[in-house]
Amino acid sequence: MDIILDKLNSKEIKHYGYVLDGIPTSSTDWKPVPNQVQLLQELDMPPDVIINLKIPDQDLMKCRMEQKVDPVSGELFIRRVYDPPPVSGTEGDGEGQTESNEEEEEEEEEEKEKNQERDEFAEDLVELDSLQNRAVEIASRLVRRREDTEMTVKNEIKHFRESVLRHLEDYIIQHNQQHVIELDANLTAQELFRALLVRLTALGVPRTPAPCRLVAPEEGEEEDNTEDQGDVDTDTFLQQMAGTGCLLPWFRWRRSRWGRLCPVQLAAGNMTPGRREFSVGFLDKVYCLSSSEALVQFTRNPRAYLLPPQPRIPCKVCIIGPPTSGKTSLAEMIAQHYNATVLDMAVLLEPVVAEAKEAVVREAREEAKSSTIDTLTQELTQQQTEEPPVPVSAYDPRVEQAVKEAENKACDSNLTITVEMQTKALRNGIQAAEQKRREADPTGPLHGGWIVDGFPMSRDHWAAMTDQKLLPDCVFVLTDEEAPAHHLLSRFTQQKGLPDPSTFKDKDAEAKDEASPGTKVPEAVGDWEKERGEYQRQLGPLMAAMKGSAIEPLSLDCTKTAAELKNTAITQMESVFEYQPAEYDAGDEEAEMDEDPLLETDAGDDDEEGKAEEEGSEGSSKKKKPWGDSSFYCPVSLKEQGVLWPGSEQYALRYRERLFYFSSEEAKTKFAAKASNYLATDNPLETPPLRIFLLGARGSGRTEVGRQVASSLGVFHLALRDYLQEQLLSKMKRPPLVHEDEWDPGDEGEKTEEEEQEEVGLGEDLDEDVRVALTEEERELRAYLLHGEALSEDSMDNYTAQFWDTEPYKSTGFIMEGFPATADELEYMTSRGRFPDMAVIMQVEANDIVRRLLEARFTVWKRKKDRQLDKRNKAKEKKIKEWEEDKERRKNELIAEYQAKVAARKERKTSSHKEDNGDEEDEDEEGEEEQAEFEEQLAELEAGEMEEEEEEEEVEEDTDARERMKGALTERFEEENEAVNSLQDTFAELQIPCTVINASRKVPVVEFSLKRALKQFTTDRAGLLRKCTPIDLAMATKLLDHGYKQTSKFKKWCPIELARNPGAVLPPQQRDEELSPVIYGPRIYYLASQEARDCFMANPEKYTSGPSPGPAVPIRLALVGPPKSGKTTVAENLCRKYGCLRLSIGEAMRRVIAQFPHSELTCQLQAHLQAGDTVPDELCVLALDCSLLDVQCTTRGYVLDGWPLTKTQLDLLTKHRIIPVIIVEMQISKDEMLRRAQAEKVSIDRDYPVHDSANILLVRSNKYQKQMERVREWYCTQHHNWLQVNGEHSQWWVWEEVKKLAVTSAHQIQLYLSRITSGHAAALQGLCITPTEFSKRLGECSHYCPVSMAQNVLVDCSKKLTLQYAAEFRYK
Repeated sequence: MDIILDKLNSKEIKHYGYVLDGIPTSSTDWKPVPNQVQLLQELDMPPDVIINLKIPDQDLMKCRMEQKVDPVSGELFIRRVYDPPPVSGTEGDGEGQTESNEEEEEEEEEEKEKNQERDEFAEDLVELDSLQNRAVEIASRLVRRREDTEMTVKNEIKHFRESVLRHLEDYIIQHNQQHVIELDANLTAQELFRALLVRLTALGVPRTPAPCRLVAPEEGEEEDNTEDQGDVDTDTFLQQMAGTGCLLPWFRWRRSRWGRLCPVQLAAGNMTPGRREFSVGFLDKVYCLSSSEALVQFTRNPRAYLLPPQPRIPCKVCIIGPPTSGKTSLAEMIAQHYNATVLDMAVLLEPVVAEAKEAVVREAREEAKSSTIDTLTQELTQQQTEEPPVPVSAYDPRVEQAVKEAENKACDSNLTITVEMQTKALRNGIQAAEQKRREADPTGPLHGGWIVDGFPMSRDHWAAMTDQKLLPDCVFVLTDEEAPAHHLLSRFTQQKGLPDPSTFKDKDAEAKDEASPGTKVPEAVGDWEKERGEYQRQLGPLMAAMKGSAIEPLSLDCTKTAAELKNTAITQMESVFEYQPAEYDAGDEEAEMDEDPLLETDAGDDDEEGKAEEEGSEGSSKKKKPWGDSSFYCPVSLKEQGVLWPGSEQYALRYRERLFYFSSEEAKTKFAAKASNYLATDNPLETPPLRIFLLGARGSGRTEVGRQVASSLGVFHLALRDYLQEQLLSKMKRPPLVHEDEWDPGDEGEKTEEEEQEEVGLGEDLDEDVRVALTEEERELRAYLLHGEALSEDSMDNYTAQFWDTEPYKSTGFIMEGFPATADELEYMTSRGRFPDMAVIMQVEANDIVRRLLEARFTVWKRKKDRQLDKRNKAKEKKIKEWEEDKERRKNELIAEYQAKVAARKERKTSSHKEDNGDEEDEDEEGEEEQAEFEEQLAELEAGEMEEEEEEEEVEEDTDARERMKGALTERFEEENEAVNSLQDTFAELQIPCTVINASRKVPVVEFSLKRALKQFTTDRAGLLRKCTPIDLAMATKLLDHGYKQTSKFKKWCPIELARNPGAVLPPQQRDEELSPVIYGPRIYYLASQEARDCFMANPEKYTSGPSPGPAVPIRLALVGPPKSGKTTVAENLCRKYGCLRLSIGEAMRRVIAQFPHSELTCQLQAHLQAGDTVPDELCVLALDCSLLDVQCTTRGYVLDGWPLTKTQLDLLTKHRIIPVIIVEMQISKDEMLRRAQAEKVSIDRDYPVHDSANILLVRSNKYQKQMERVREWYCTQHHNWLQVNGEHSQWWVWEEVKKLAVTSAHQIQLYLSRITSGHAAALQGLCITPTEFSKRLGECSHYCPVSMAQNVLVDCSKKLTLQYAAEFRYK
């Protein structure tokens, strides 16, 4: 047991989990059973799922007594494994077998193979199949065990029931019942394991992903091959590994934050690059291990090396630079950030120098002592004495004097500090720093945590550090190349309190002792300059040595502040963990396209309009690329300008195995510098407001439809040409966009001569349609509107930029009508980043334009013609009147003249008569002549006619006018239509989606077509940048099993169906092969149909943001009622709808006999049936209990058809804990029962006679009513789950009513489980809790209402017999 406990605390268990078998055990040698159960509950990783294998005692005894053991391996085998029953089948008839039978057998074999391919658990069962095959092969050597005798087995079963079972049942009851799996142990190993996998899958228990080795070692090849791989740069290496050993084509491994570094070594504090042969794929990323030991450690538990705070910098840093460049300040700030230790070589050298000095003194002492003794001894020997010389000892005063002199000399001598001494001091300092770090954090890295200040200073230092394996991971070089003159020297003089360097004397003048202004250069400055010169002399060879060691020194500008230097240094150190964008070229694309298995997706499902839209965009090839967060749009333009700017493959980068296109080289450079600024973090990127170009010839209905659609979408409707026309209206006689035939000035009356002269005077050089002189810009607008002349760039910017850049258009969006009209305008707009989301062309025929515009134009013309004719008639009448008035005036003048002449003649005649001069006759003749002349003039005046008018301009006939207008409309349509159609190629070149809709139909139809064309950019706009990839079920299973993708929060629930039916209690009932998996982000979603998949892919965020489904609650329902009440029909409908199992007692017995032919229960059932006896209720309930263990019942539920019918049966069900959640009684009258029976007798669907005469039915009905009274009363008082439905309604009404009751009950249980699991209080109504059970579990408030008690009111709830207001709350 200690071994098991140690294993439960091992690294592998923390990642892979465990399956614990045999605990608690009946043996008390280790611990009592209660203590064993307590131990399970107190484990660091307590069991999540309890698997309870149930088997009757008799079957268990039989199984135990028949099992055998392999004496070689010690494995146990039950009889079903080593002696499997023969497979039943039909034997051939030899020569009589027909050719059709052979074909049928082949088809069955093919179907069987297909089923195995579709079986998601086929690979899991392979090991069991091989185990059974092996057991059959070694069956001859298997032997029985002595402890498998009948008496021993009985005693063990009895002991288990008495000492273990009760504690085990208590433990199971306390466990989450959703995670308690009960299985029938009478099943075969394959059936049992499959049922277990189905249950675990239904619970959403994921498979633990395991690292998979990407490069398998070849046979006979040493794994620890030390072949150098450093010649391949990191980006190329990771690019190669991304396509190595992929689970499926097109699903490449992504780069991790560790890059090429070994995660195991990095956790230990070493930045060691991994090797290709030790690389593994884990989840969806590639990790490069450095050795076989690291590979083993990583495989055992990847979490220890991947979870935060990993990856983290070990912090092995050296900082060098010229004097006073700020090395120490930078080192201290970096050390504070990484909790590291700063190593000062001057301090580190002190103990090493002291030790070396002591060694020198010790050596000098020994040498002086030995040499002095030798000298003195030699002198004594040379003296000729008879006595032998006395040996000279070390205590001789002369020796001591010599030793003392040697010590003083050695102490006074200067000790040369060698490279070895410096390296030793550095090694000691690093060891002390690492030991200090381990003491502060025992679980932290073993190495790192040090920063060396001002070392190495030469190439020899670097070589010694290389030999001693003391190289840092990062070297910072402080430079002052961009600093102004004397910057570092000024810093030095300020620190030392010396004069400013600008006041120093010139060196040449000071050397010649010439008089010059300034201060003498201090000696300290000279020493500083010597030190700087030495540093500069050693820097070049040192940098070359570093680069030779594959460590690139990082330069820092020492003129910056300490905080800026620190931030720059930390950023450069951490950059090793940053994802770096890589170039993407056509070669990469071709290689990936060759591996694409998804070419067939959606190819046959697009309708014609969908295909047109794809052709208008960039084609379906774009959909097959691994787009990043911004799809094929430029992420920089999207972030900075809020524009969907389609990127160009000319500017492409690969980032984290995702492809990004950019609008320009500048945008590409920005993204490469800081990609995280332009990517989604917690939420997907937001799409900008809607911007649509609505194009079409005048008369296509674009204005009316555009306004209505814009109003319904809540965006602006912009008619740019109308907007430009408004700028000119005040100075124009008529709107420039209105044709002369369409312009009706109205009854403005005639202008007076004075008004006409005034108008001419204001603008004698103006065009006929201009009222007031125009500015240059206005003349340009007039030329653009009237003649289609191009606008200048300034005008384009003035009148279009506001709709993209200013509010409220910028945040609201718009539909822009009739613009751009030419390819040049479109190209200029897009060159300024003013891209639309989409362009829609409203296509019509010339006849449609004529039909829509001709009548309105003709009406205007007709009105103008009538007004012109009226004007002409009035002028004619006026002229006649003037002529008549002139004629009358002339007549009056002639009469007056004649009368004057007559009066004058009379006067002359009178005077001549008085004078009598004889002139009367002459006067009379003259009078006659005048009268004749007068009469002649009058006659001539009366006979005169008006002068003939000038020939008037002929008025155009109606027919001619219609033809002229029709021709003009057709000609204008052809010009405009040609211009609009020519824009389609430009849209395609600019990668702007463009679609054509038929605008010849009625306005509501065209409006609907336009909304449908815009659906991707309006209703489904949130999914515009979201990329979904459809895959098949086998691919989804493989990706999930290996952890490359994760299952979604919906598991196998369809998000679409769940959104349509939020109260669903079970996933849709369908076969796995009918599911349509889709990859969205890192997760896989299962859709119930092709339609649901298309709907999800159009806007995935709409459905993934919904709430998670509640726990799946199987339907547990019993249907009872008198004969012919429709129980079976309703039960079959329920099973068909929800996939649950319909069980009658007869069906339960047939399932047991067919599935377990050798069980003890089957033998007892067969004995009664073969004898023709009625099967006892006890055996019926046992058969029912056995059938309820079926995986379909435990995952989808069951419908108990026609049981229980008596109180005895009810008691047996209660004894075996079979309690349906609801009992639905279907009530019908006896008359209705007899009517249905009579109708069934004449039904053509009836195959054989049934004992359902009227007498038999009445007897059965009476018996049912009599026996059901006690059953009804018991369920009503104990479980409160008895419901009644009027069965006399139609079968559809009854079915809907029962379905509503079943779903409501299951939803109550689902809500209870969800709230209890999340730690909230949950209602108990509908959970079948008996009053006794409720009383035993009352809380501290007993039967009083806790809410009322909190308000100081005592309310006794014990008098209420219902659980309507009862709730459960579990204290933590």
